[in-house]
Amino acid sequence: MGKRFIFIYAGRKFGKTELALDWQLKQAASKPLSYHFYVGPFLKQTKLIVWERVMRLLPRHVISKINQTELWIRLKNGARWQLLGADAPDSLRGPGADSFVLEECRFMYPHIWHEIVYQELMSKKGPAMFITTPRGQDWCYKLYERGIRGDPLWASFHFTTFDNPELDHNAIMDEIRYMPQSIVDQEFYAKILQNQGMVYPEFSEQVHVIDPFDPDTDPSIVAIDSVGCTVPQSAGDTWSIQLTVDDDDVLVADPTMYRAYWADAPPADTFLTRATFTEGQNDG
Repeated sequence: MGKRFIFIYAGRKFGKTELALDWQLKQAASKPLSYHFYVGPFLKQTKLIVWERVMRLLPRHVISKINQTELWIRLKNGARWQLLGADAPDSLRGPGADSFVLEECRFMYPHIWHEIVYQELMSKKGPAMFITTPRGQDWCYKLYERGIRGDPLWASFHFTTFDNPELDHNAIMDEIRYMPQSIVDQEFYAKILQNQGMVYPEFSEQVHVIDPFDPDTDPSIVAIDSVGCTVPQSAGDTWSIQLTVDDDDVLVADPTMYRAYWADAPPADTFLTRATFTEGQNDG
């Protein structure tokens, strides 16, 4: 692991926390008067997972001082290790860091890395480790890809739950037989699922997105779904999407959303059908 930035996708109970702590504590032990920050999505949750483990891993003879309130440990070489939460972004800003760990970064907003953590590492050119279970092709996946594609600063690794020899693999296999396959693939095999987090997991751009068509010659069907709108609606309006039946009698949706108004014909340039909507019925 000689690269500056290390990204690890790993399944549940692989041993992510122990691996990350071992890496970062070695950074602290080898660099006197340095600052090292271990960040989880939520400080309260991360404390429950990490604090007792770091106390077990660190030999007492290397510790100078422990602050249980602010969750930091100072080593006898002057290095300081501290536990932080991404739910308080301003707490991540400080004197300049010598290393960061972002555990379960899939639950963090991307600006935590781009706008805070990376900038804290710039002055000292410090390293960072990202270690998480996947969550589709999100911002974390883009970082993972940098190591896969050969970026000289990045190294990327992949482990499954079954790479941990301390677990009872047979018992796990017996249980995951009853779980949805998508959960098994993501949480145990650490697979990057393209449709993870989508409202309609079956959606495929290749299948369901079509080229522009002529509404005057192609058959069209209009569908209304006012309940599905996630934006607070103004009185008297709803949202619609145009559906088309192709030559093979397959129903496909235009990917563009259109706004229509109850009892008023929509403007021709914003709504592709010539329907007029009134409450409870379609006039034509």
